[in-house]
Amino acid sequence: NDLTAALLLSQLNKLEGFLKIRMNVQKRYNNELPDEIYRPNWSDTCQFYSAGVDSKFRDGLMQFLSTKKIHTTVHFKPLHLHPIFKQGRDYPVADQEWNKFISLPCHSAMTEKDIDYVLYWVKDFFQKN
Repeated sequence: NDLTAALLLSQLNKLEGFLKIRMNVQKRYNNELPDEIYRPNWSDTCQFYSAGVDSKFRDGLMQFLSTKKIHTTVHFKPLHLHPIFKQGRDYPVADQEWNKFISLPCHSAMTEKDIDYVLYWVKDFFQKN
């Protein structure tokens, strides 16, 4: 509708600034995360920061970060694990690899202090584990 279009057009004027902030988050993560985190390929939009971590650490890291009020998620659950796409066959590579994915916070409202906070607690987790 017209109201939604007007809102989106006003946000479009801010796009360059939003992308600059997200690319800064991505750059900081790529440069400062511990070696236990596998970095994603560079993204010019950095819609989200979907990294990798050894599957034995992923769920524990996500739970630990949640206690620090850091929201993480998994953006890439294989299609065959969704009920509508069940096929009655195995996908061993997808089953193994998706357990390594973790998306860390990456949005245009993040400040340097927010990035420092995420980095601090991710590093803290791996120092203790």
